[in-house]
Amino acid sequence: MKALYFLCLTLVLVMMSSGCGDRRAELFSTQFEVRIDIPGPLEGIVTHGVNLEDIVNTFELAASQNGYSLEDISTVNPSVAVLENVFGLDNFSNISRVRVFMSNEDRSIQREIFFQETINLNHEGPLQLFGSLSDVKPMLEDELYHLNFEINFRTTTNSFLENRLVYNFVAYGNEFDILLPNDPEFMEGISEQRAAINGLFHQGVLMSYSLNMERSRLWAIFHVNNESKLISLIDGLPLSRFMDYEYQELMFHNSLHMIPSISLN
Repeated sequence: MKALYFLCLTLVLVMMSSGCGDRRAELFSTQFEVRIDIPGPLEGIVTHGVNLEDIVNTFELAASQNGYSLEDISTVNPSVAVLENVFGLDNFSNISRVRVFMSNEDRSIQREIFFQETINLNHEGPLQLFGSLSDVKPMLEDELYHLNFEINFRTTTNSFLENRLVYNFVAYGNEFDILLPNDPEFMEGISEQRAAINGLFHQGVLMSYSLNMERSRLWAIFHVNNESKLISLIDGLPLSRFMDYEYQELMFHNSLHMIPSISLN
């Protein structure tokens, strides 16, 4: 008989205390906007790339308007982004996957900053993208930066899509220094982790998966036969070796599944 287990995974952080507190201090958030036109026709399934070159970096200006200099800022993390049609005619249900990468002026650094991989077939309205774990401050120290979009369509689209991306960054100053695992294996493991989690959802093994805003703690509910199976699944996740975890067996788990309304148009 299968049982429910509640799992909490905590990212192992290296902390150097300065005696001022126990967490990062959010200094300010700032919003940017770029135009992204996607010319058709584009085939379905395959990944299509769209590049935005030489975007003028106004982050330092935003920092100064909030009373800070770049020296005051320890890290800058992507928060959320919204992809929307320029004319308000949002219809992104034909898109199955979006990833956004950012690189500095000479392209020596490139990191994923936003993604969305669970787009509903009945999706309506603007498309929200989630922020990654990346620290983008190194890219925001140059005068220019570049954005690269990877987009997958479910079927061939013949439309010329005129869109804009509205995206937010959050700047932090540390009350103590937090050294996130930033080696290549950890960063590469993020996309592998998402793929593994999606697979567990499809198998019916994983019932929920949540990440806190500071991107330091995960919560998940597994539906498995026994503890040994649970531990085997946890150890098989790409990022588990960067985390400590604990789990408890649940008596029950209630959740509300929102069923999308059916359009009669």
